[in-house]
Amino acid sequence: MEEKIYKKEDLFTGPFQIENDNEYLPILKFILKELRHSENLMGYSDDFKNQIADYIGKVIELIEEYYQGKLENALSIAKELIVPFGLSHEFAVTTPLKSVEIGTNGASKCNEFFRSRVCDEITNYTGEEMNHVPFSKREIMCTQRFSISGLPSLYVGNTSYCCWLEMGKPEAHKFNVSPLKLPRDSRILNLVFPFQMFSELKQKYCNKSKSDENELILIKLMILNIATSFRVTQTNRTFKSEYVIPKCLMLACLDRGLDGIAYYSKRVENELYAAPAINITMFPKKDGKDDKTTLEKNVKIGNSFNYAIYKEIKNIDKSTVEMEDNQNLKDCKVFIDSAGTDIFYSALGFYDFDRYLLQSFKSKD
Repeated sequence: MEEKIYKKEDLFTGPFQIENDNEYLPILKFILKELRHSENLMGYSDDFKNQIADYIGKVIELIEEYYQGKLENALSIAKELIVPFGLSHEFAVTTPLKSVEIGTNGASKCNEFFRSRVCDEITNYTGEEMNHVPFSKREIMCTQRFSISGLPSLYVGNTSYCCWLEMGKPEAHKFNVSPLKLPRDSRILNLVFPFQMFSELKQKYCNKSKSDENELILIKLMILNIATSFRVTQTNRTFKSEYVIPKCLMLACLDRGLDGIAYYSKRVENELYAAPAINITMFPKKDGKDDKTTLEKNVKIGNSFNYAIYKEIKNIDKSTVEMEDNQNLKDCKVFIDSAGTDIFYSALGFYDFDRYLLQSFKSKD
C-alpha cells in the first residue's frame, strides 16, 4: 500500500484524525517518511539515521503482516520493537511513582489515579465494582485501543477530566469516578513522548552518559507514539487498523513481563495540551493461587462519587482541600479558547473534583 500525503499544520502533532480506515497505513507511511527527513534528525550520523529507518520499517512491516493474517509474525515484530526499552529503562519504562509527562507541560508523579463508570442514573459503585472486568466475565470485554476482546484490562486516567474525555464527555449525573492507587512497583511502557517536544525532551533525558543510545530510544518511543495516535471518523467498523499496533504492543509487553502502557488520550485536540489526559492500561495477571488477579488484590480503589452530586455540595471549602503534592497539573494548558486565551487545568471543575476525591481517599487510609 503506497503512502498518502497528509496535510496538517503541525504534521507530527497528534492525534492524527483521518476519515477512513484504509487511509491509516498510507498516511502513517507518509508521516514517518517525513519524520526521517525532519530538522530534528539533521546532524545525526548515517548509522543513527539507518537505525531509525530500520525501526520505522519494522513498524510498517508489523501492520502489513497483520493485514495478511500472519499474526504470529506481527506479534514477533512487536516484541522486537520493545526490546530496546528493557524492563527498567530510565524513561522508556516508568513506574507510578516516576514522572509520566508531556515535555515541560506538566507531570503526574504519583501512584494515585482515577477510574470512571457511566450510568444513566446516579449510582454509587463500590471499589470492587470499579476494578477491571473479572476473568469469569471475559465475554463482555470488548476490543479497545490497548486491549483485545476477551482479555480484561484496567484503564485508568491521571485526572477525572481524562476519564470524562475517555467516556465520551457524559453528562454530570451519569459520570461516576473513583480514586485509586496502583502498585508502586508496576513497570509501565511510557509512550507519552510527542515528536514536537523532541528538543525539550532530548535536553532533559539525553545530557548524561549513553546520550546517543538514549536519543535513539527517545525517537523510537516517539515513532510508537505516532503509530498509536490515530483517530478514524469512519463509523460502523468491526475492525480498526489504528488498533493493530497498540494491541500487538500490549501482547508483547504482557509477554515481556511489563505491567501496563502509558499514553495520552486520543480524544484531546492536541497532544501538547494532554498533560491532564494521560491514560494507563494495566494488564491483569493470574498468580495461580486463586481466582483473583494481581490487580484485584493489589490495586486499592475507593468507592465512586458522582460528579453531579459533587457539584451540588455547597458546604465544601475547596480551598482547604490539599492537592496531593505529586500532582503538578494545576498550571498545565488544556486548550486554547476561541479568543486565543490559554485555559489551564485549574480553571476546570474537574481540578477541584480531583482534589476532593484524593482528599476523601486519603482520609480513609
